[in-house]
Amino acid sequence: MTAPSPVCQIKDGSGSYGPTTNGALVTPGNTVSIQVVTPAGVNTWAISCTSTDDANVAATINAGLTIDSVNKIANFAAPAMGSALIFTSTVNGGVDANGSVQASYTTTFKIYTLTAQGKRVMALGETFENNATFGWAPILNDLTKNGLATTGTVQTSNGSATTIITVPLSASTAYKLKGHAISAQTNGTAYSSHEIVACIRRNGSGSATQQGSTTVVSSIASGAQALTWAVSGNNALLQVAGIAATTINWTATVELISQAGQ
Repeated sequence: MTAPSPVCQIKDGSGSYGPTTNGALVTPGNTVSIQVVTPAGVNTWAISCTSTDDANVAATINAGLTIDSVNKIANFAAPAMGSALIFTSTVNGGVDANGSVQASYTTTFKIYTLTAQGKRVMALGETFENNATFGWAPILNDLTKNGLATTGTVQTSNGSATTIITVPLSASTAYKLKGHAISAQTNGTAYSSHEIVACIRRNGSGSATQQGSTTVVSSIASGAQALTWAVSGNNALLQVAGIAATTINWTATVELISQAGQ
């Protein structure tokens, strides 16, 4: 007889179900569905948020959690950007048919949203929910190596604007965004260095709009290479433009500060 399993899978909005190993990324505001992967042998199922980051409260998450005990599915609204939630799933009360406690009948997993810089945050007491091999070490190591700046790379072969970094923006919030980029031609002499600043905001739940014009702090380039800011939906886009018929490699970073409105 196969032992019942508490392992769950996650669906973000209208997407497909995916595993919880190494954490499950969801979109702020979307309906998140949690489902037992293998319901066979599962007579009862308990699911709850048992830990969060410092900006969320487990009791609040659980108050919005709806549980279908028959189909073994739970739903809740994904939290704001930069959140980390630890859930505990237990089947059959954690005991077997003989009443003996079985550790394998309980498991924990992480559901998270990214910060505006594309970073993960940690929840209190998490161990290997973020990464099945290295636990929370990758989160700290990413900050140590890369800081809070978002980094992107891309290769261009023409003069068209190409997005190198996408920055998701929160509702009712204004952002000062500073983009840096460096480029070099593959086996050639073309190069460039750029630094630009823009103010982009979302008015309520509306789309992102740029306020005023982009300020070019510095731009040193061979040929007509360029770095620009653009908007699309709820996102700010840092874009690069190379040279026609020329293969150029780009690396860019974004720094930002934000202020929420009313």
